[in-house]
Amino acid sequence: MKKLFKVLMISTMSMGLVGAINNSGNEIINAEEEPQVEETSIYSPYNHYNYRLDKAFDKSPDCFEAWIKMPANSLGGTIMGNYVNNLVGYAGSVDWSIDAIGQVKIFWNAGKMDHTFKGVYLNDNQWHHVAVFRKISENKFCLAVDGQLKDEYISFQRDSIGPQPMQIGVNYANWTNYKTPFEGKIEQVTVKTGEVSLAEIQQDMNNKEIVGENVLTNLYLGKAWSERKILDSNGNNNAKLMTFEKMVGVVDTGDYDYTLTVVPDIQLMTRYKPDILEKQMRWLAINANKYNMQFAMFLGDLSDHGTMEDLYATAAQKMAILDGRLPYTFVQGNHDYDNNCSTDRTSTYFDRYFPYSKYSQAEGFGGTYEGSMANSFFTFEVPVDRDVIKYCVINLEFGPRMEVIRWAGRICEAFPEHRVIITTHGFMDPDGSIMDENARYSATSYSFAKNAKATTGTQLFDGLVRRYPNIFMTLSGHNGSDDIVYRTDIGDHGNIITSFLIDAQSTSYRGDAQLDMLALFKINEKNKTIGITYYSPEYDACFNHQNQFVISFYDKNNKTI
Repeated sequence: MKKLFKVLMISTMSMGLVGAINNSGNEIINAEEEPQVEETSIYSPYNHYNYRLDKAFDKSPDCFEAWIKMPANSLGGTIMGNYVNNLVGYAGSVDWSIDAIGQVKIFWNAGKMDHTFKGVYLNDNQWHHVAVFRKISENKFCLAVDGQLKDEYISFQRDSIGPQPMQIGVNYANWTNYKTPFEGKIEQVTVKTGEVSLAEIQQDMNNKEIVGENVLTNLYLGKAWSERKILDSNGNNNAKLMTFEKMVGVVDTGDYDYTLTVVPDIQLMTRYKPDILEKQMRWLAINANKYNMQFAMFLGDLSDHGTMEDLYATAAQKMAILDGRLPYTFVQGNHDYDNNCSTDRTSTYFDRYFPYSKYSQAEGFGGTYEGSMANSFFTFEVPVDRDVIKYCVINLEFGPRMEVIRWAGRICEAFPEHRVIITTHGFMDPDGSIMDENARYSATSYSFAKNAKATTGTQLFDGLVRRYPNIFMTLSGHNGSDDIVYRTDIGDHGNIITSFLIDAQSTSYRGDAQLDMLALFKINEKNKTIGITYYSPEYDACFNHQNQFVISFYDKNNKTI
């Protein structure tokens, strides 16, 4: 299997790919188009805007330079970095920041080195050129301000190459809390690899266009941020304007024939905000006809704690609002087992409140594995003009057993004319990778793993997702991400598989965690496009403007498309 490409639409990264490349190097689809969003003349971290690079660095960022201006009352913040989610850490990540009293700080290799350069204060409301650079041969990190060497710190550290694209003007370490904006102005950032001399840094101070083989990126942002896209003077790594913790107006993603709806983990609403969950379900029921919604898919963690029976009852009651209004399915998350995945797959409460006896009577029901809704499949058909689009949704348990994976494969074989969507609770990480045995929250990392015969995301991919030519999409939650994350891979038959991670449990807006977002997939069959909006019924808005975009699902190797 060879990957086609990977696109990450999350608050920690974003690749604005305009095309995908097949194995022979030919462009075959338009991967992403971003619809127009409301414009403003000046963007600022204070107003929850930041810039994000198109891709992660593939070499160690050994020299960082920036022009910054900080008011006297500034509490500082991250100038540039890619350290996100301190619950996971992501080895290789680096942040360059200013502390609350104006001193320069470097956070290297996910905190393997965390050093503040003492005695130099930059919160004086003046423009300063800051450079933090490695003297690799001397095992030193150095600070230069306005071209003058100010401090050196001896610390042996190997190269640091993190998996995330860098972002400018915001700190994402506090993943589930308020993302701190940089309190000041950032005019230019430059990142180089390898050893850089002080003389070279002094020369850079006078240049907007900094080029060279060792330059990973050079971005001139301007004193007042006003551009949606900033071009790297080397053409290596551009930056796009993004938002963080910001509700934006819903924009038109183009004509569509029908809508598929994805409901991320509802666990915290079930536990703490059942009234908001009820509003979300009522919005879906009321608007199902308006948006021609054909099917809704819940991605697990219907409960927030496996031992609390009342949470299952609440989730089942609220979800039942959709009965007879919008067909839906669900998967079992790690919080939907009686013991929270501590011993085995015992699912007394899940089976009681989401019973086979009810859902086996639902429209489109196809069957289950072992007579429980923990593993089920449904089919449905959508008439579009003179065609009928056939779908099969296969819902799999958390870390599905290999025998369940084989069962799902037989379903794919039994419905060769159907587009297959695989839903399971845990499959992708927020960095866009498929979870393997090293992923912190892989099903195999839970203490029930041996008794439950749990598998990793990569085992699910290799055992099922890549193997069948009619699989065209996977959906998963489990790992919180502010924005929608998606990747695209090539299956064994040359078919394109797009996988989405959608989980709002760790989002924050005005200090309010667990928002009520829904991912609305508006599908245009003629153009083979999906217009995606991460919509909040509570706020009647989209969460972060990068969560409104259009992708192509054209695939000449999948006969169901």
